[in-house]
Amino acid sequence: MFVIAGTFGDGGFTPIDTADSEIGYFAAWNGSDVANPSSFTPARGLVKYMVTADRIEATFVPTSGGNYADSFVIQ
Repeated sequence: MFVIAGTFGDGGFTPIDTADSEIGYFAAWNGSDVANPSSFTPARGLVKYMVTADRIEATFVPTSGGNYADSFVIQ
């Protein structure tokens, strides 16, 4: 699992090039270009990790902005 959590910082959100040949590697993104922009507002935030002996759980926690949500579990 590879996580890039770079939603803090100054400035606007970088547009996502959905025509990029590597877009299929991304399960979710929090940028300014999405399939249905009227139902999505990018959010700034962090990723919270819960780690136990048999499980890693990660959840995006928005701190400001929109309604982006994502999470995963590795068991």
